[in-house]
Amino acid sequence: MSSRRLPDAPGPAPFQATLDSAADFAIVTTDPEGRVTAWNPGAERILGWTAEEMVGQPSATFFTPEDRAAGQPTADMRRAVETGRAADERWHLRKDGTRFWASGEMMPLRSPDGAELGFIKILRDRTGATACEGQTRRVRDELQVVTDALPVLISFIDRDHVYRFVNRHYETWFGRPAGEILDRPVREVVGKETYAARLPFLERALAGEDLTFDALMPYRGGETRQSEIRYVPRRSAGGAVDGVFVMVTDIAERHRARADLQEAEDRLRLALEGAGTGIYDYDLVTGALTWDARTRALFGLSPDDPVSYEGAFLPGVDPEDRERADRAVQAAIGSPDGFDIEYRVVGRRDGVERVLAARGNTVFRNGAPARFVGTVRDVTEARAAEASARRLAALVEQ
Repeated sequence: MSSRRLPDAPGPAPFQATLDSAADFAIVTTDPEGRVTAWNPGAERILGWTAEEMVGQPSATFFTPEDRAAGQPTADMRRAVETGRAADERWHLRKDGTRFWASGEMMPLRSPDGAELGFIKILRDRTGATACEGQTRRVRDELQVVTDALPVLISFIDRDHVYRFVNRHYETWFGRPAGEILDRPVREVVGKETYAARLPFLERALAGEDLTFDALMPYRGGETRQSEIRYVPRRSAGGAVDGVFVMVTDIAERHRARADLQEAEDRLRLALEGAGTGIYDYDLVTGALTWDARTRALFGLSPDDPVSYEGAFLPGVDPEDRERADRAVQAAIGSPDGFDIEYRVVGRRDGVERVLAARGNTVFRNGAPARFVGTVRDVTEARAAEASARRLAALVEQ
């Protein structure tokens, strides 16, 4: 048996090998909507379905009917995104309809640039399990195999602020063997200054609070990397917090990309403002309409006035041009040709009549229309000048 994933599903070769080797765990990966993209041999053994049967199917298939009715699969994904981890102990279904008690863990999967790829769900059949030293060790070893393949730093810090578990990514990050990190105080690994900065967050997590924050993280060679850090308390069977799971994601590249994008947007905004041009963005999925300050001003609105297609755009267009403008927009949505029209408007607050020239194009996502974006500019003076020139030419010809 081997795990299967959809052809376009994310998953580097080491991660795929991990899925195939951890036979005591049901390890399932899904896309952001919860459809199965990989199903390891452990999942076949524990749940009964083969990879061929489950890849492409909703992960809710192995949830009980009552949990599906309660929306538990969606709630687990939402909690994993919000907190970085969704742990559970509940009944699940096998292919033959029998139930088993499972200990589950769900975490979001992200690409190196921070894009959300989906989720990884790890299940273990705990129906007849009993706590013992050897079993604990096996769980730890298997967790090591799973987490070593993930492109993030994952560790467990106990109440004495000592690393009791680290994945192999720590070796790459710090440039030191895991043996020099495991069972050592956090202060000695990250340095006194960083430890002092993290201590308030660590104490809050040990008090039971889930935390996510951005901060500089020491990196090999004395460097630092901008990182997203998550502290997730782990609770014992009695409910007491006995330590904290820590997940560190390198977001330095993401920050640089955001800064470059912001700089480009600022340059574009300044250029458009200098040309007296406004920008609009119509979300075709949610129906939300966004206007910048210039577009609002052209329609005689204040920066705080709400805008929508039915509530601001259409009422703002002169009644004689309204139907024509609406037809042009509706025809352009979903068309690769876009539109280029002129129409008259009357400012809602200032009552000023203007002639506007509007252009727009549809943005497609996965082949479906997602957004309609474009520009608006005031051509009132230009059209008035053209009309005057035509009148003067008519007089000359008489």
